[in-house]
Amino acid sequence: MKRFAFLALLAALIMGVATSASATDVNVRGSFDVATEWSSNLGDFDGDEADSDNFYADQRMRAYFDFVASENLKAVLGLEMDLEWGNDVDFGADEK
Repeated sequence: MKRFAFLALLAALIMGVATSASATDVNVRGSFDVATEWSSNLGDFDGDEADSDNFYADQRMRAYFDFVASENLKAVLGLEMDLEWGNDVDFGADEK
């Protein structure tokens, strides 16, 4: 019985070495955009108003992770973060 268990273990080890190993390729791509705008007296051309100067800045980061196991199997994870400067940050949630 011990001889049979030893031969079964040896056969399992040989079969484990004989199988081919495969690895998943990970490709990362993305973009980072920043847009700014400043205007003075744009609407009424009255520079004496306190709210006549306007500043706006917005940034967006998009990151995509491609997990490729084979030609026929691929998974994509896409992340996007938008931030408008001066407003509260709410990561991980869509707009309501």
